[in-house]
Amino acid sequence: MDKYIYIRLFADLNFFVPEKLKHKNIRLTVFGKPSVKDVIESIGVPHNEFELVTLNGEPTEFNRNVNQNDQLVVYPHFYQLSVEVPMDSQKRDISQFKFVLDVHLGKLAAMLRLLGFDTVYNNKLQDHQIIELANSEGRIILSRDLGIFKNSRVKKGYFPRSQDPKIQIKEIVDRYGLNQLVKPFSRCIKCNGKLEPIDKDLIKRKIQ
Repeated sequence: MDKYIYIRLFADLNFFVPEKLKHKNIRLTVFGKPSVKDVIESIGVPHNEFELVTLNGEPTEFNRNVNQNDQLVVYPHFYQLSVEVPMDSQKRDISQFKFVLDVHLGKLAAMLRLLGFDTVYNNKLQDHQIIELANSEGRIILSRDLGIFKNSRVKKGYFPRSQDPKIQIKEIVDRYGLNQLVKPFSRCIKCNGKLEPIDKDLIKRKIQ
């Protein structure tokens, strides 16, 4: 006998499913005893995009197995606080938000560097190298290739919904609540290095 479970996605997690399934209770046929994580990913939502899942009304572990008629409700990450909290009590700093981007997001990389965020971008990086950098240096992966997010080694990442870099940068700032952390013109948009003040007499021959 077929086994059915039901999944409801909240907020922009609906981006990953067809129009007819958005904001609906999705009935899914499953076989055996797959995990919560596996059945959510099977409908196209990468594991890095959701933070909280309830199973029949109670928070659950992602590795728990599902059963007949289980009801899953899936919530995205919540980075911004819903109440006013003084910035010093949040203990958030620009150094906490480091990124690594894939080959398709060069313009977004430049914009993140322009705002002062440590951003690794190299159009020769392969997926496994991006994942290794992210895990070893605590970076957030930004990519519009869903394939990379199917890798179980990915811990933190985001799939920009828009293809327009100007909209993408707004997405990232909103997603991670970065408005109060930006330090414009503190990094080189080409090499990602920190910019330092220098006596103009030392470089005046180079800028004539």
